[in-house]
Amino acid sequence: MRIVLLSFFVMLLAACAGQVVKTGPEQLELTPVSFSDLKGWNADSPAAALASFKNSCAALAGKAPNSALGIVGNASAWQAACAAAPKSPTTDATARAYFEQWFRPYAARGNEGEEGLFTGYYVPELRGSLTQGGAFQTPLYAKPADMISVDLGAFKTEHRWQSRWQQIGSRR
Repeated sequence: MRIVLLSFFVMLLAACAGQVVKTGPEQLELTPVSFSDLKGWNADSPAAALASFKNSCAALAGKAPNSALGIVGNASAWQAACAAAPKSPTTDATARAYFEQWFRPYAARGNEGEEGLFTGYYVPELRGSLTQGGAFQTPLYAKPADMISVDLGAFKTEHRWQSRWQQIGSRR
């Protein structure tokens, strides 16, 4: 499953990217490849990735076509692919055929080669007030009991003192 999700994210990133994207001294080189070049593509289960993609399409449906989406273009760039996504629950074969029709995989290579750390974060922004009133009726006392913190320094020393919070279990 991780292979499909990583491949999907790389495809998503690459859909609107050129051959080489430079960000400071680091360099990300994207080279078009075929789906048959993706290790595990035919053995994995892309139906779950398609379900996730359709959730993204639902979120994009409410955006204006010219709404910027960072490095992946704007909302209008995704309208055709979203409209073509199968509406009912799909099999792996249907999902695989959909991705092969609407996306193009790319191999990613950085300054240090083909292996590296590729991350994406969602940081929620909460509006609050130190005093109760108006829209601020419910206090936040502490982090949820089912939220864990992962020390990223355990994986790479340059990430010492950085942490990642993740909520486990039900959404609140």
